[in-house]
Amino acid sequence: MSIMELLDNAEAATGLSDWGGLEFIEGLTVLRDSVVKESQTGKAGLEAFDDMATSILVKRLKVIDDRTRHPEISREEILSPLIVVGLPRTGTTILHALLAQASNARSPLDWEIDEPSPPPRQASYNSDPRIARRKAVVDVIGPAMRTYHIMDAQLPDECDVLLQYAFQTFRLNANFYTPRYMEWLLQTDTSPGYDFHRQMLQHLGAFTDDKQWVLKSPTHIFWLDRLLATYPDARIVFTHRDPADVVPSTASFYCFVRRNAGSVAEPRRVGREQLDLWSAGIRRAMQYRSENPHREKQFFDVHYREMNSDPVAVVREIYRHFGMPFYDVTEQAMQRFMAENQQGKHGTHKYSLEQFGLDKASLDEEFGEYLQAYNIPNSANA
Repeated sequence: MSIMELLDNAEAATGLSDWGGLEFIEGLTVLRDSVVKESQTGKAGLEAFDDMATSILVKRLKVIDDRTRHPEISREEILSPLIVVGLPRTGTTILHALLAQASNARSPLDWEIDEPSPPPRQASYNSDPRIARRKAVVDVIGPAMRTYHIMDAQLPDECDVLLQYAFQTFRLNANFYTPRYMEWLLQTDTSPGYDFHRQMLQHLGAFTDDKQWVLKSPTHIFWLDRLLATYPDARIVFTHRDPADVVPSTASFYCFVRRNAGSVAEPRRVGREQLDLWSAGIRRAMQYRSENPHREKQFFDVHYREMNSDPVAVVREIYRHFGMPFYDVTEQAMQRFMAENQQGKHGTHKYSLEQFGLDKASLDEEFGEYLQAYNIPNSANA
C-alpha cells in the first residue's frame, strides 16, 4: 500500500482531510520503507503495519478536528510537568504509576491514549465507555504482557506514544526490526513530534480538572534538549540501573513483542540492537546534562535498588527535591497501590546476558562513563 493510499483510507474512514500540517509524512514514509525492506515480516505482518499506521492517521485527523471545533484546547496551559526518564527497565513504569496516585496528579491513561477523540470529560472520566472497550482488549493481550510490563486500561501509559502522530517514536520500532527508520529518527529534528506531544496533553486536559501532569518515557533521554524546549519548567526524575540488567531485559521484551507481531526476532541481533541504541541514548543524555549545568536543579536521580527497597521513600525525596508538599493521604494512596501491585504479581521476567550474545565485561566497557558518573550499583547479572 502506498503512503497516499494510507492517507486516503484514513480520510475516507473519518470524512476529514485537515492533517494540521504534513511534516509527519516523512517519518511515515521512512518507517514503512524500512518495514518493507528490513523487517523480514511477511504479507500478514505488512498488513498489520498498514492497519496500525491507518489507525494512527485516523486518530490524528480526529484530534486535529477536535482542536478546530474546540479552540479552547489550544489555550490549555501545561505547567511544570513531572517527567520520569531513564534507561528502560529501570523502574520507570512503577515509579510513574506511583507518582500518578497523588490526588492532584494527572497522567495519560491507557484508555484515553488508545482512543483520544473526543477529548475526555471530567463528568465521565471514570465511566467513559472507552474504558470498557479498552479493558476488553487488555484482557486479551494483557496476561502475557504483564510479565514484562504492568498494564491496565486505567493505568498511566508512556507518553512517547503521543509522538506517534508525527511518526517520531521508538514505539513504532517495537513490533518490527527497522534500522533505517531508527537511524533516521536519531538524526532528524523531532520538533514536530514534541509539538504534537504538547498538543495531545492540551487535548487530554482541556475538559478535565486542572492537575499536575506526571509523565514518563525512557526515550526522552535521546531528546532532553527538545523535551525541555517544549516544557522549559519541567521537573525530571532520572532513573538508573546497571546496563547489564537493562539491556538483556529490554532485548527480552523486544523479542516477545516482535514474535507476537509475527516479525523476526533473532535474540543476538536484538541484543546488539538494544546495546547500541541505549548506549547512544545515555551518551546523549549525559552530554546534554554536562553542557547545561544550569538545568541540574530540574533533575533528580534515582537508583533502581532504592526503588526496590523503599519506593515510597524515594517518592518522598522527589517531592522534597522539587519543593512539592507530600501529604499523608498521598502516601497512603501510594502504599495501597504498592500493596496491590507487588513485583512478580503476574510472573517473573527471566533473561540472561548470554541468550542475547552479551557479556558483563563488554557492557561495563560500553557504559563505563555512565557507571562511574552515577555510581551505579553492580548488576544482578555480574
